[in-house]
Amino acid sequence: MRTLGSGDPIVCLHGEPTWGYLYRRFIPPLAASHRVIVPDHMGFGKSETPSDCEYSLRTHVENFIKLVEELDLTNITLVMQGWGGPIGSSFALRHPDRVKRLFLLSTLTGYGNALPGLTPWFQFVLNHHRAGTLSEALGHLNANVLSVMKIQGLEDLSVVNADWFAAYGSPFKTKQECLGVELPLDALLGRIRPYLE
Repeated sequence: MRTLGSGDPIVCLHGEPTWGYLYRRFIPPLAASHRVIVPDHMGFGKSETPSDCEYSLRTHVENFIKLVEELDLTNITLVMQGWGGPIGSSFALRHPDRVKRLFLLSTLTGYGNALPGLTPWFQFVLNHHRAGTLSEALGHLNANVLSVMKIQGLEDLSVVNADWFAAYGSPFKTKQECLGVELPLDALLGRIRPYLE
């Protein structure tokens, strides 16, 4: 987790398969007027990837609740990208007294009516899950993190250089360290629904 600055907190929640590195250019300007906190979700970035944990929305939200309570954060501006949206909005629904505003970046909140159909990323995950190859397909992100991000809609490849590739692939050196990226199964298999209701 990275924290910088002082004032009302801005908490930046990343998605998948990214980590706090995503916000590297946001942090300095925001820290001029706010306390900026950028945690890595369990199994991503510099957080540990325990093998005996459930990588579900509920677990990520519970981890986030513990962090907010430990830091005693109030008046939070939540900046949420990807899976950070369902994680942050689930937190906000349970603790509205701690949240001042929500800022969504390429995400959804997990509440309300969803459009029918699956995105290419969810189709990819579901097809590999049905074929029994998901662990293998996502177990080598150190080498194919760019391919995974392209499936999710990364269009502007001009930003991708060796440093970018090394940074986004670095947390996923072994298959064991890629356990967290199976989080989409939580939604695809309906495990997410009871927690969102």
